[in-house]
Amino acid sequence: DFIQQVKADKRLSSAERDFLIKARGQLKTCDDHISLITVDPNWSVTARQFASYLNGSIAFYNTNFSTASKIYSALASADQPWIKETTQYMLIRSHLNETYQSGLGEYGDLDHSKINQQLLKNTYDRISQYLKLYPSGRYAASARGLLRRCYWIGGQQQLLVNELAWQINNPKSPFYNLEMNNLAYEIDRHVFQSPLFKAQYLKDPFLLAIYDLMQMRKPVSAEDRVISWSELNSQKA
Repeated sequence: DFIQQVKADKRLSSAERDFLIKARGQLKTCDDHISLITVDPNWSVTARQFASYLNGSIAFYNTNFSTASKIYSALASADQPWIKETTQYMLIRSHLNETYQSGLGEYGDLDHSKINQQLLKNTYDRISQYLKLYPSGRYAASARGLLRRCYWIGGQQQLLVNELAWQINNPKSPFYNLEMNNLAYEIDRHVFQSPLFKAQYLKDPFLLAIYDLMQMRKPVSAEDRVISWSELNSQKA
């Protein structure tokens, strides 16, 4: 998308266009530490904005999310439409990753009690801001999908379950954002295996049926519990 936008923008000179496309080509993998681009003050405003966007993305890939957020924030008022929208979306991802980092334990596990609540709020605000500005935007489904990660990181199990149920029941919505090859893992890992999980959160019959079937398995350890007939009957409604 970046290269297409650079090629189509008539305000760029041929030299600026060639430089930006070459610079974008050097961002190939997320695990390489990449140096920031030196922005030439003699470039056109548009070229400087595209170069700054690349620097924001370089900082993002270098896991320097605070720097990435500062650059993306500065570009949120850019006059180039693609840069303006894309940086609004990347602010969500940058804030979200910084929030996740704040809750990492000694061995890389997520400790919900350590999550920086201000960073989490910033992420929610950015999702709301993007969807308000671009309700039919190119990243609208992804922005809505990132709500689930916010709910998981923030330990908001009821909201997470509700959002998963909404996604499952609205496959034709422009906000639909489920990867079917990853859905079973996501539900198992973030819902049923969560220490914050409570069965009463399951208001959706599909998710409730999954949980019930899991509890009908033959116990293989002392920790395993089997759902009782009375519990099952209590769900009849």
